[in-house]
Amino acid sequence: MTDDQQSSRTRALAQAIQRELSTRKAHLDAATDLSEVTVTVKLQAGTTWVRGVVWQEQTVLRRGR
Repeated sequence: MTDDQQSSRTRALAQAIQRELSTRKAHLDAATDLSEVTVTVKLQAGTTWVRGVVWQEQTVLRRGR
């Protein structure tokens, strides 16, 4: 794999993650119970084609006093 191919794959990953963050910006900024976010980007092997993105959030349940 050449440096150019690696760079393109890195760019594809970064763009996919940036799209997800942009889509969820208002939600993320307002979420007071969010403790963890996991983003999985699935690629077609050997290409820069993004097959899909899986977004998972973990929240903290807070008890009242």
